Amino acid sequence: MTSCVICRVRGATAGVLCETCSEQLESSVAIAPQQLQLRTKRTGDAALIDVWGQAHQLDAPRTPIGRADISHGLVIVEPSVSRAHAQLEKRDRWYVKDAESSSGTFVNDKPVLEQPLASGDRVRFGDIEFFFVTTEVPLPPQPERIDVPTLRAPAATTQPLPVRRTTVSIELQAPRGGGGGVAVIAGRPVQLTTPQYELMALLVQRMREDAGKPEGDRGYVAMNELMRLSLDVSDPGDDHVRQLVRRVRRALLKADIGDLIEVKRGVGYRLRVVPRDP
Repeated sequence: MTSCVICRVRGATAGVLCETCSEQLESSVAIAPQQLQLRTKRTGDAALIDVWGQAHQLDAPRTPIGRADISHGLVIVEPSVSRAHAQLEKRDRWYVKDAESSSGTFVNDKPVLEQPLASGDRVRFGDIEFFFVTTEVPLPPQPERIDVPTLRAPAATTQPLPVRRTTVSIELQAPRGGGGGVAVIAGRPVQLTTPQYELMALLVQRMREDAGKPEGDRGYVAMNELMRLSLDVSDPGDDHVRQLVRRVRRALLKADIGDLIEVKRGVGYRLRVVPRDP
C-alpha cells in the first residue's frame, strides 16, 4: 500500500491520504467532488490535495482560486468561496494570496492576506480546506475522479432522512455513568460520546426554544456556547468545535440518517430538521 503523502506513516486509503489526515480536511459544510473543478494549462511543481485525497496540480506562475467560471485555475462551487477568492503564486517559492474574499483565506487555521507555503500546510478558502504539497513529494498516478463518499460513510442501506425543514422525532436517552448517550432519530439509534450527546441535546433544545422565530434565525447555537461543552481540552477553540461537529455528522451518516447539521458563518450551527415535540 502506498504511504500517505502527508504523514508518510500510515497507508493511503483515501486517494493519496490516510484516513486520519483526510479527516483533518473535513468541512462543517457538505460538499461533493463535482464541486471542485480543476482547469490547468500546464503541470506545476505543487498541488492542492482535497478531502478525498485527489491532487489538483497547480499552474505556475499563478493559479486562481474561486467560485467564478474561470478559464484556468481551481473552481470551488460552494457559497463560502468568493467568485475571485485567492490565488497561489510561484516566485522563489509558492505563496497564497487572498483576493479580498468575503470569508477569508487561512493557513493552518490562521487568517492570512499573503503568506509563503510549506509542503504539508493546510490551506482553507472559506469553509473548504486542502493540503498544499510540493511535488518533491511524489504523487502516485490517480484516476480522473476518486469516487469516495463525502464523509467516509458506508453506502446507505436505507434512504437517509431529508434535510429540509422536516419535522422528525428525536429522542435523547441521557448518558449513564459517563459513557455517552443515544439519540434515536426517526426510530434510528445513534450511539454518541458525551460531548457528541451534549452537542445534539443543545441543538435540539435551541430549535425547540426558538419555535416562534423566523425560519432564517431559528435554532442557531453560537460558537462561544459550543465551547462550553465537554471538549476535554484545557483551552477549547473554534477548531475543537468543528472537529466535534464533524464527528457527529459522521455518526449520523453512518447510521443512514443523513447530514442533519448546518452552519452559518458568523452565526453558528443548527439542525436542518425540526425535532417533534415530545
